[in-house]
Amino acid sequence: QRKAIPNSDTVVKVNLRLCLDSILIANLTYQKITTLKNTAFDQSNEEHVYLLNSLWSNLFPDKRRKSNDIICDDWTEIGFQNRNPVTDLRGMGILSLVFLHNFTKNYNSQSRSLLLESLNPQRYFPFSAVGLNLASFIMDLLNETRLDTIIYDTNIPSVSVSVSSG
Repeated sequence: QRKAIPNSDTVVKVNLRLCLDSILIANLTYQKITTLKNTAFDQSNEEHVYLLNSLWSNLFPDKRRKSNDIICDDWTEIGFQNRNPVTDLRGMGILSLVFLHNFTKNYNSQSRSLLLESLNPQRYFPFSAVGLNLASFIMDLLNETRLDTIIYDTNIPSVSVSVSSG
């Protein structure tokens, strides 16, 4: 037999509402992230191309790419594995590009310093490839529910992810 929460117990109702809202927000966020992961980079999608070009300009605000084509040697300078950065995005879809773009935009000085560090011959690591692997690692943690305590923490600000998938 189910018992209703008494109308006088507003604290329980408010807390229950907060919990349910947190679960809803977490599920919607997970759906958005999964959609981005399953969305392939589309050369005809202006938003996708913008994210890729912004990645370059975030890291090199005073340096233009040698070519406006997506496929060019410039991308290897920031740690993509070859001339076509799109091939590196296959495993994580557009999510990995969103991840790299947001990192270089929101933590610009840190990302530029990290890029310089990645080019040091004694510590070389491919900046973009490492970023893509971190995005994959975070997705694995999310799928394993190992980030739930962070996701359900109501004290952290919400993050808006708005990239069209088509």
